[in-house]
Parts: sequence; C-alpha cells; structure tokens
Amino acid sequence: MSIPKKLNFSDYDNFITEPNFTTSAEAQDYFRNEDELVGALVDSGLWQPETNYANGDVVFSPSVPSGAEAICVVGGISSGVEPSWGSVGGANISDGTCFWKLRWKHWSKDVIPMGNLGIEYATQTEAEAGNDNEKLMTPLRTKEAIDKFAPVKSVNGKTGDVVVGEVTDITIDGTDITVTYADNTTKTLATQDTTYTAGTGLTLNGTEFSLASQSGGSAYKFPYATCSTAANTAAKVATITNGVDFALEVGACVCVKFTVTGGFGSNTKNITLNVNSTGAKTIRYRDAAGASDLEISHSSYLIFIYDGTYWQTVNAELISDYNSD
Repeated sequence: MSIPKKLNFSDYDNFITEPNFTTSAEAQDYFRNEDELVGALVDSGLWQPETNYANGDVVFSPSVPSGAEAICVVGGISSGVEPSWGSVGGANISDGTCFWKLRWKHWSKDVIPMGNLGIEYATQTEAEAGNDNEKLMTPLRTKEAIDKFAPVKSVNGKTGDVVVGEVTDITIDGTDITVTYADNTTKTLATQDTTYTAGTGLTLNGTEFSLASQSGGSAYKFPYATCSTAANTAAKVATITNGVDFALEVGACVCVKFTVTGGFGSNTKNITLNVNSTGAKTIRYRDAAGASDLEISHSSYLIFIYDGTYWQTVNAELISDYNSD
C-alpha cells in the first residue's frame, strides 16, 4: 500500500457551532487517513500487543533503543502490554509466550553509539580456526588469520616460510648463479658483484651446496689444507687454511700440502688423514687396501676425494709405493 500524507487534526477539530465546522465527510477523510497510516506502520513491523509472532519475525517500536530492532527468537503470542526492551546484547526479552532479542538494524557510526555495543567479536583463536559464521572480525583479527595461513611470509628479507615453486636445476655460468623452476621460469641469484659468505649454501631437493667466501667474480676456492705431522707418524692431521667451510661427506675434496721431511719408517703402515678434526680415515690409491703404505715426499701437494669410507688419492704421480723389507 502507498503511505498517505498525515492530515493535521486541528484542521478537522471544528464544532458545528464554529465557523468552517468539520463536516461528516471531512471527519471520515481524517479517520480513513489515520487508519491507513497506522496500518502502514503495523505492516512495516510496529510491535503489537496480543499478536501471534513466529520465530524470525522482526519488529520495531519507539521504545526500542535508537537504531535497534527486535527479532523473535521463540514464537508465541505477545503480551497485552509492551515489554521493557533493555539494550542490544542483553538477555532475551520475555513478551507473553514469545521471546525477543535486540540487534542493530544496520551499521553506521552515526546510528550505533560508541562504547559497549553488546556485539560479539571473534577471538584470535576463533579467527584462525574460521568456524564461526556469526561473530564479527576486526582488522586485527583479519590480519592475524592471514598471517597464520599465508604461504609466503616474506621474500625480500628471505625469512619465514617462502614458497617459490620446485627447483629443477641450478646453473653456475662464470660468475652468475641461475635457478630454473618446474614451470621453466628462471631467476639469477648472484652476479660478479655479489659476496658469498662462508657457511651459507644453496639447497636443492634437500641437499645443501656450500659456497666458499668469494668476492669480485674470481673462481670458487677449493679446500686447501696443510699437514706438518712427523714423517714416521702414520696418523696425519691436516688443517684447512683458506677459510673454506669443510664437511666430511661423500664427494668431499681437499688439497693437502705435506711439509714432512724424509721417508716413512716401519711404523707408517696404513696411513690415515684427519682433516679439520672430522675423523681419521685411511688413505688409499686406486682403492687398493695395500696401497695405503705410501711414501709422501717433502712439500707434496696431494688431492684427496672421500668415498664415504676412505680418502682416495687422485694425483699418484706424487706418490711412490712404500716397500718394506
């Protein structure tokens, strides 16, 4: 129905003895206007006494706090007297055999008063769980939930859990390091002006590749060690002297300079090498057990590769077999 303009009662309150008295037809017009206005208010949700309300019905009243409305939470018949509505967020309101709960009609800082609004906000735990569909999320709770589940926590700072895709290849070309990902995109990680810090490494499929401390674009350093163990002592001890990080693992390589003098005595069978206190391992040549009895000349530069059990020599021209009598 259309809502008519409210007629002014003073224009229809003239007795028959007064000039311009109100006629019967005019009175009927006023009563009809009043009925239409009240009917429009009731149809739009004005609370009514002794009325059947169903669960979910919404009503308003001049007695309800400004900006709020009441929703029926238990259906029934309202009382003959309007209830005391209380405040938003308060307990359910008893009204005859039905119950109401107050809520805000719409969000507006001009409508909703500041202070205790009676609104339920999500806690951090609830925001991160994401199971509640009723409580409100503040900007802080939204950020906390995003931070918890974001796959990339940082990139530029290289901290946190950074997901960049599966690495399929790493190429070192001159002074550049290029990483290739599963989608065939590439990323250059280093250039000739980059300084590599000893102890840091690249990880590919769970395996860490250490890079020596190097700057200015020159070649990466090979582990270099010196050994000054006495000639007649079979347990040789070597120390890395060029600052390269070293770990005793399959494929580990080292170049050792021996500063011993003279040949080995009869107690120098089964020579062992201990690099940087990583443990003494027997030296072999051509992977032969008997070839560990070797003579190393003064100022020899020997290269060794660790096979997981033994140090295997690779430049035999600097080694002569030791023959016992």
